[in-house]
Amino acid sequence: MEQCESTRINANPCESTRIHVRNPCEERAMPHTAEWKVRLHLFENDDGTTKARMVLHTGTTELTGHGTARCSPADPNVPEIGDELAAGRALNDLAQQLLRLAERDMEGVGESRPNPRPVTGWPM
Repeated sequence: MEQCESTRINANPCESTRIHVRNPCEERAMPHTAEWKVRLHLFENDDGTTKARMVLHTGTTELTGHGTARCSPADPNVPEIGDELAAGRALNDLAQQLLRLAERDMEGVGESRPNPRPVTGWPM
């Protein structure tokens, strides 16, 4: 895979003249603007369980992430915390799906998968 960066080199080490090496990405770079829509749906049950469903519409693809949070009976009932946890977990699920989709698309155009992503964050 070509790197997309410009490089300047000296034509002659005794002179200050520099030659610009063509950026290989300049030929294939095309302006692109897109608007994707995300909807978040939160549901809380009587048992203290909050569920989140996050739907991403790209115009050509629809992905849905899911997340759940449970309030322990010993904890105070603070619905905002359950909403935040469930929504964050749904967003994480959606992000993982989007990364897998991008990796499959890269392979489809003959590119290799990127190096494995490090695992970050708290276990769920």
